[in-house]
Amino acid sequence: MAVSSRRSGFSSMRCLLHGTLDVVLYAAVNLPNMDIFSEKIRQATSSLPSILQRAKSKAKEAAANVTGITSDPYVIVVLAGARVARTRVISNNVNPKWDEHFSVPVAHYVYEVVFTIKDQDVLGSQHIGDVKIPVEQLLDGDIIDDWFEVLNTNGKLCHAGAKLHLRVSYQPVEKVPLYTQGVGPDSFGVPFTYFPLRKGCDLTLYQDTHIYDSTLPRIWLESGVEYHQHRCWEEMCAAIAGAHHLVYLAGWSIYDKIKLVRDINRPVPDGGNLTLGELLKKKSADGIRVLLLQWDDRTSNDYSLLKTV
Repeated sequence: MAVSSRRSGFSSMRCLLHGTLDVVLYAAVNLPNMDIFSEKIRQATSSLPSILQRAKSKAKEAAANVTGITSDPYVIVVLAGARVARTRVISNNVNPKWDEHFSVPVAHYVYEVVFTIKDQDVLGSQHIGDVKIPVEQLLDGDIIDDWFEVLNTNGKLCHAGAKLHLRVSYQPVEKVPLYTQGVGPDSFGVPFTYFPLRKGCDLTLYQDTHIYDSTLPRIWLESGVEYHQHRCWEEMCAAIAGAHHLVYLAGWSIYDKIKLVRDINRPVPDGGNLTLGELLKKKSADGIRVLLLQWDDRTSNDYSLLKTV
């Protein structure tokens, strides 16, 4: 087994990665046992901080002799602070094998590609260590396939013998077939986009959530047709109320007590007198499938006694 002696370090070159990042995360070995201290916390939730510190010290001393309680590691791939890929969690294993492949469209100015290993825990995720690949090592198109030492936030080895086996390469956008091919019988996507071609889609862009009547000047288009301002929330309410099969909401947050229609000068559409939560529950009761997708990454929250961000 060839082990790279290269350690993650700061890259002096900040470059644009615009194309596809190909990543394979194979395995890790000799990761530290992160769950011993968490178990002590669960057993001493009513204890004083000084006792927790003693429990932490004793847990470190007993780490070599404790069995059955160990880390639940996973890996995230980070570019300029943005998470672009994540493996599954391997439970109770300090020598995990993921064997997961990711092909990630990227458009990021970065110094390095960061592979962060974390431990999944009921209190949140704990940081184990990082492997950092300087961006200049990827620009020539070479494939990096090696074992790398896993370092903590101080740049030191997080645990004796801790290493991560990964494979990473970069293909600039000019060489990505999906990006350069046009629309046609022998093509697979729309040129200059990363998305495969879909049919029957509809997209509406809104400038404002709501505009009151007579508050904007009249705008005439080239064809002599007057432009009519759309009302985002009002049309959203009508779309939800008129859905026959599926309602799918995605966003950073969804406040169920808000009313989408609040202009007393406008006719109230069906469901406009209900809050968003009441409207969604009504559609669900009518047999319509209602799905919500909210930002709920456990690593984006800090907990008492444990910092996960």
